[in-house]
Amino acid sequence: MSMNKKFILLAPVIVLALASTIFLTTTMASKNDQVSATSNACLPTTLDSVTFKYPIKQPVMDPILTGYKLQAVDQNAADVFLWYSDHPLCQVHGLPDELYRGSILVIAAYNPNMGDSATEAQKELNNLKGSTAKLQMIDVNGYKGIGWEPFQGADVVKLNGTVLDSKPIPMPGRVEFFNDHDKTWYSVSGMRSMNELLQIALTIPK
Repeated sequence: MSMNKKFILLAPVIVLALASTIFLTTTMASKNDQVSATSNACLPTTLDSVTFKYPIKQPVMDPILTGYKLQAVDQNAADVFLWYSDHPLCQVHGLPDELYRGSILVIAAYNPNMGDSATEAQKELNNLKGSTAKLQMIDVNGYKGIGWEPFQGADVVKLNGTVLDSKPIPMPGRVEFFNDHDKTWYSVSGMRSMNELLQIALTIPK
């Protein structure tokens, strides 16, 4: 089953315009479509081979996840996607599906118009009320954010607003925060506990 179908209309689209803000939104689905579109070819495996409009800070995986390293780098107009795994991600099953095979996805998005991290985290929390994920406020090196454990979501198929089919599906855990200093939003997602994801996020330089 493709990820295009998995992440459809599970929560309202975030108006914050931080592209790829959460896997529960159609915003995230559209970004996964773009990542998946290039996953049949080998993506760069280092940041040095890609040009970005803003500095990208990377987490340190070892010893939190032994053997994990940056295996694929992708981007679109707004976001940078960093895929970490303990195995190569070239010409595999499609990058979004790699979340279910243990890979970790880190997304960075620069937004100079964002407010302070506490304000933005509260906005995010308010926007996502009603989702089936158990949202929590978190602190990442002094920057506020939100996070949640992996949870049971729904694989929903709709046509003209009518639900044609709905099946339970496991959804990734996630932590996200806004770095007040460099005006960059970061998220760390995977089928891992929120504590593990938070430990990874804490290694992203301040």
